[in-house]
Amino acid sequence: MPAKLSLPTRTCASRTGLTSKITSSKLSLNSRQSAFTADQPANSSVPLDGINEGHFMTRPATILQSCILSSASISAGIWMVAMNPPLAETRPVASIPPADLIQPADLAASLESSSLPKPLILQVGFRTMYDQSHIPGSDYAGPGNMPTGLQVLRDRVAALPKDTVIVIYCGCCPWSSCPNIVAAYDTLHGLGFTKVKVLYIANNFGRDWVDKGYPATKDQGLRTETGR
Repeated sequence: MPAKLSLPTRTCASRTGLTSKITSSKLSLNSRQSAFTADQPANSSVPLDGINEGHFMTRPATILQSCILSSASISAGIWMVAMNPPLAETRPVASIPPADLIQPADLAASLESSSLPKPLILQVGFRTMYDQSHIPGSDYAGPGNMPTGLQVLRDRVAALPKDTVIVIYCGCCPWSSCPNIVAAYDTLHGLGFTKVKVLYIANNFGRDWVDKGYPATKDQGLRTETGR
């Protein structure tokens, strides 16, 4: 009988020990899960069914948000480029046919003549140069190296007959380096104008026109080749 009484006692003790271990493990697990949950945002809508599940389910949402922001930035960049495209490379100035060039002396003579019809003269260079000095009666329609400048040129000639005699000039720098003339010349021809002339300025407007004594509005800010 004593042996039979001692067996239930040992069994109860073993069960008690096992119950204690299970309880301790649950407390430890709950403690770890509570600590992880405390680190999550208060308004998180991601269900936390366990430590590992909660940990890995919150990351895809963050990655998705980053991808969306990156895609939006790329789309904005593409839109900006599309709205303001750069000019395509233009032909060299030397490609303009010699027959379409007019020398400064010849243009000056035609302007001083009372019997010759006056052409439409457009300065397609930079605005600062036009403000400093330009051919009297000429209009500003540039710069030819910018999309906005070419649009100014298109607007200026939009209502004109296609056989209007037009003389364009720049004179910002030596002829072979001018960034404005060819684009303006090609634009006018692309619009259908058949009588486009280009004032040949070998060096710059100050030296090849103003210093020659040809008609010009003058400003003290004008600089010639010597810098005066």
